[in-house]
Amino acid sequence: MRMSLICSALKTAIDGSAFFAAQTTPAIKPQVQCIIDDGTQHAAIEAQLRGNGCVVVIPPILASTNQDTAQHSRTLQSEVECVVRILCNPTQNADTTSGAQRNIYEAIEAATGAVLDILPTQGNKRFQAAPNFLQLISVDEGLLGYDITFSKLSTVN
Repeated sequence: MRMSLICSALKTAIDGSAFFAAQTTPAIKPQVQCIIDDGTQHAAIEAQLRGNGCVVVIPPILASTNQDTAQHSRTLQSEVECVVRILCNPTQNADTTSGAQRNIYEAIEAATGAVLDILPTQGNKRFQAAPNFLQLISVDEGLLGYDITFSKLSTVN
């Protein structure tokens, strides 16, 4: 998979998960948005945290390590580390009138399942859980956040 397509593939997988979709039974729960953050999405992320209290964020790719042994090629193969970030405002998330009402640990499981279910393109490998797979992250006071880290073989040319 080309590096330029990785973040959009993650977003498509999360958006396709029934867990993050709007729900009407047993109670009405709004959709949990998935936002690709290119550094300009702070207002959209804040709006989700203040609105329904839960948002999935795809930050820029963390790192990439060279996996290519044929240095003469114009195409570089690398192992890319990417993150799916679950952010939660617990008070707003629990609100039964406008909150997303999603359990953050179930959100972690749903996001992980969605990413691991992405089918690889021909000759490519699936997304895999990185060694430092799950980390609690430091966010604003009153918020809860987890980074789920995956690795994926990528090509750059």
